[in-house]
Amino acid sequence: LRGHTGSTFSKNRNRLKVISTSSDETVQIWDVKTGAQEHSLDGHTSVTFGLAVSMDGRRIVSGARDGRIIIWDADTKEIIRCLSHHTDDVNCIQFSPDEKRFASASFDGTLKIWDAETEELVFDTDDHQDKVWTVAYSPKGSKIASGSYDQTVRIWNAATGKQQTQPLSHGDAIRSIVWSPDSRCLIS
Repeated sequence: LRGHTGSTFSKNRNRLKVISTSSDETVQIWDVKTGAQEHSLDGHTSVTFGLAVSMDGRRIVSGARDGRIIIWDADTKEIIRCLSHHTDDVNCIQFSPDEKRFASASFDGTLKIWDAETEELVFDTDDHQDKVWTVAYSPKGSKIASGSYDQTVRIWNAATGKQQTQPLSHGDAIRSIVWSPDSRCLIS
């Protein structure tokens, strides 16, 4: 796929589209069959990293180095809202399974949970001692796991934001986490 300048990060989307973020400060929408760039979403003023797409394909949420999150209308390609609560890179964004909320992980050391309809901040946590790189909702949506450069995974109650376990320690930074389908195992 040609159209970005610099590094590209991609996510799959329903209806055979690829949506990507890049160091060129844009979000791009691509046709999978042809490889053609369909749209460029311009609105960020710094490198884009984090990316999530709602399951119905109506909303795209992107995060950037400057800490801004932009919520886009996927049909009109217009900005719905800009959120400026983070103060550093927003590296990972994920919708809850019911899509009522979404989570954002940032190098500012916070994990923030947002109401997906009102775009209001529901709660945030700053318990990590370093950059938060990744976030994942459990398949049932009752838990959220976050991974950090502080070499820990933390598990949160998705409704209250309260930490549910002691931090799970690793020997290095946590860059990726995924729940098993039955929510009984977390892989990091």
